[in-house]
Amino acid sequence: MSDKLLSLEKRLEESLILYEQTGKYDMALEQYKQVETDVCKMIEHKMVPTNEAYKLLAQCYLRQAGMLRQLGRIEEANVINKKEIESARLSDSTIAYAQSLFSTGINLLSNRQMEEGLSLLNEAKKSFEDGDTYDHKQGVGWYWIILADLGNKGLIKVDPDEIIKYANHAIEILTPIQNLPGISRANEASSIAYKNKEDDEKTREEFKKFIQD
Repeated sequence: MSDKLLSLEKRLEESLILYEQTGKYDMALEQYKQVETDVCKMIEHKMVPTNEAYKLLAQCYLRQAGMLRQLGRIEEANVINKKEIESARLSDSTIAYAQSLFSTGINLLSNRQMEEGLSLLNEAKKSFEDGDTYDHKQGVGWYWIILADLGNKGLIKVDPDEIIKYANHAIEILTPIQNLPGISRANEASSIAYKNKEDDEKTREEFKKFIQD
């Protein structure tokens, strides 16, 4: 990455620490928008490699969307996420594009926009599967974790056995690359599903006894 872009990337990170992580969301958003403006000028005047600039721009939009959601400006965040995906696509980085699809899908799911969120998540999975790097494998593993979490929360209609399969898929993918946070999360999702399965079986047994009595 060029020195000019590295300087802007540093500003993003500084804004994350100084403003976003301290709850000063308006100030963080203002800084992220300024970085966006500077990157766009560099692209317009061909001052930096275009693919690198668009990759940084995608990160900038990702941060902006997060701040807008924190501020309750959901519709604006959705518009910015679309810009994020388009910038990632223009970066010619398959992993940046997949990660943008994934993060936008997660954001939509967190706001109960299930159909569109799942659609983006599935598209991200296909893009992750096109590569064989650590990040690609991590993306596929976390796809299965998110599905398991959604199942445990009752947001998608799957039974506990299916959720356990999702968690096991994640563990199989993440163990060889030693993605410990993902492995831990998948084990937790599996434990919840086993507990729900036991509760379901107990409920069925009690219902049968009730009918027989």
